[in-house]
Amino acid sequence: MGWTQPRTWSVGDVVTAAQLNEQIRDNLEELDFHDHSGGSGSGTRALGGTTGLTQMIFADAAAPAAPTGTLTAVFSTTGSIGWRPAGGGALYLAASGHEHTGSSVQSLTKHNLASGTIGTFQVLADDQTGGTISTAIALGGSGRRMVHIVTGALINYNTGSMQVSIVRDTTLLATSTFTLQTYGPTALNNMFVLSYLDVGVASGSYTYRGTFAGSGFAWVFGKALTVREISVL
Repeated sequence: MGWTQPRTWSVGDVVTAAQLNEQIRDNLEELDFHDHSGGSGSGTRALGGTTGLTQMIFADAAAPAAPTGTLTAVFSTTGSIGWRPAGGGALYLAASGHEHTGSSVQSLTKHNLASGTIGTFQVLADDQTGGTISTAIALGGSGRRMVHIVTGALINYNTGSMQVSIVRDTTLLATSTFTLQTYGPTALNNMFVLSYLDVGVASGSYTYRGTFAGSGFAWVFGKALTVREISVL
């Protein structure tokens, strides 16, 4: 037994028992015994007449009782759109500013420190981007689209300035120029730190770099880079 397209009756038609059984009994039984797409009480997965639907208008009402099966109820209460899953409580879309919960997914730290002898110190010539540290990271799935990068270096300088930059692959994300602090003719150790929050990054593999370029002559005692992937829920 299956569904039979309802007949269009004409004036004067004589209705037979077979027609009544087909058009009324059998079709009603087909609706009653219909094999639903979802769980019990879910009805069919398809909603007729929605082709080309561009909007739906809801009248304000109290949140309905939780539906059964695999249904989800959508409603409007005092201008706020809400929904209620089967067997669950009412949830609402935020109409104003709200906060998300962030959690650390993974954190990669790389450092390159001198061993203490001057022969291991990295020397930066004039206008040379010689101080570079990098690390590769594979960003994860849905919601994990923020990366916090911090880079820094301890550099001995006696003149000029230092430019610190953060780069993702070949894209310059942030840069800042620091004036070197000196004490008379004596070179001083300077600590340079730069951070950046990379937002909206698609999942995939990237290389983040911290670079240090000087306008004078310097010794790089040590440099570090931390890359932290943040999941926003």
